[in-house]
Amino acid sequence: MRPSRLAALFATVRSLKGVGPKVEGLLNKLLAPRQPSAHARVIDLLWHLPVGLIDRAITPRIVDARIGDIATLEVTVTEHRPGGGRRRGARGPYRVLVEDSSAALELVYFNADPVYLKRLLPEGSKRLISGKLESYDGWLQMPHPDHVTAIDGAGTLPTVSYTH
Repeated sequence: MRPSRLAALFATVRSLKGVGPKVEGLLNKLLAPRQPSAHARVIDLLWHLPVGLIDRAITPRIVDARIGDIATLEVTVTEHRPGGGRRRGARGPYRVLVEDSSAALELVYFNADPVYLKRLLPEGSKRLISGKLESYDGWLQMPHPDHVTAIDGAGTLPTVSYTH
């Protein structure tokens, strides 16, 4: 028999404040995936530990960032390059050229809305971007940055994120 002091740990996650039927369903899928009729318990949530973390500390310059890593950079938006291929009606990725004092970088967006991107990244503006840095055809690229914010909104960017 379990001590009564531990009863709250074995209650369903629905007993937690702010957990309704929708969140409960998502937590059931996450914490009890092999048992479709099982209900996730509070203790299951406590034992669901992160397996890694993403460090989004600001990298001082583009040239200091390493390919394949998550980089957080302070950049200036210099140019928008709408997608388009050689064939009529073909759509390529939308590219936004950004730079800092050390190098240039392309932000690449697939199936992007140009109006939204021009509002998010106006030419001449300074932005804080964060995402995985890649190299393609000799260019440094950041496809679909995870975070884009104005420099004064840097406080809203998570410095460390956990992965599950």
